[in-house]
Amino acid sequence: TRAQQKVHARWFDSAQIFGYLGVETETPELLLASGRAFERIAVEAQKYGVVLGPMSALVEAKGFASRVGAVFQTSSVPAMLYRIGYPTQIPPASPRLKMHKTSQ
Repeated sequence: TRAQQKVHARWFDSAQIFGYLGVETETPELLLASGRAFERIAVEAQKYGVVLGPMSALVEAKGFASRVGAVFQTSSVPAMLYRIGYPTQIPPASPRLKMHKTSQ
């Protein structure tokens, strides 16, 4: 839709660098491994004040795999695309329940 295109354009305009994780074949095991790799990268980046913004809606979009393959010059299946940059503001942490309220 036109609204989605505007959001995606803002994503691309606001990022300095993009990251891409691809898998040879789209299996649950490889997709899970790519998610774990993304989390390791995100934690390491955060040590330096850098944040990663997943762009999973694009990865799931029809026709995205062939377009991203051309940009990144790869035949791998897209598993994760993310923006990399320094935050302009830090959002508040999401609220957490007390431990005694979550376990019975």
